[in-house]
Amino acid sequence: MKVYSFTDPIDNLLDYKHWTLRHDGDVRQAVLASGRSQNKVLVAKLQGLDDREEARLLAGYEICIERSLLPALAQDDYLLVSA
Repeated sequence: MKVYSFTDPIDNLLDYKHWTLRHDGDVRQAVLASGRSQNKVLVAKLQGLDDREEARLLAGYEICIERSLLPALAQDDYLLVSA
């Protein structure tokens, strides 16, 4: 599946294996099996998600990472947090 990442660099998202997917009140847990950067998007494979049509059902979901897993920020850095 194609993933649009707002991390800098974009492939930093691949450092996190456990994703929480959210969309309109629906919350799902996912485990990243593999991924790679391809131009300005990521191509990711989630465990147990083997069908392209099934992957399309996840279009529009946000990928969330537990805040406790993120590295400490430097003094002039900031973290964009979605509510």
